[in-house]
Formats: sequence, structure tokens, C-alpha cells
Amino acid sequence: MDSKVTCYHCGDNCGNTVIEFEEKNFCCNGCKTVYEIFSSNDLSYYYDLQSAAGPRQNRSKANTTF
Repeated sequence: MDSKVTCYHCGDNCGNTVIEFEEKNFCCNGCKTVYEIFSSNDLSYYYDLQSAAGPRQNRSKANTTF
């Protein structure tokens, strides 16, 4: 069975790396950590505003200078 698992925070496909926390799936520890911060500070309504409310930035297309 080849089913896509999407990240609760950003909506990206988790691929082979699925992190499960509080019955939710995350693609990376960053997304899980943001969820934990929102949840622990009573800000989980953030996810009610829009599904996949935290899309990832695509660094390959961004023009960044550090």
C-alpha cells in the first residue's frame, strides 16, 4: 500500500520520514516543534484558520545572502 502521509503543519508529503506526535503526522522535527509551541501556548486555533497553515519556504528558489 503506497499512501501519501501529509504533514499536519506544512502539508508537505512526509515521504519515508513520518514523525508521529499526539496522533498527528509531521514531516520533520521543525514542524513538530512549531506545533508543540503553538499547542503549549494555547495557540492551536492557528490550524483552524487554514489547513496546512505553515507551508515550507523553498530555499532553492529564494534569493538569500548570508
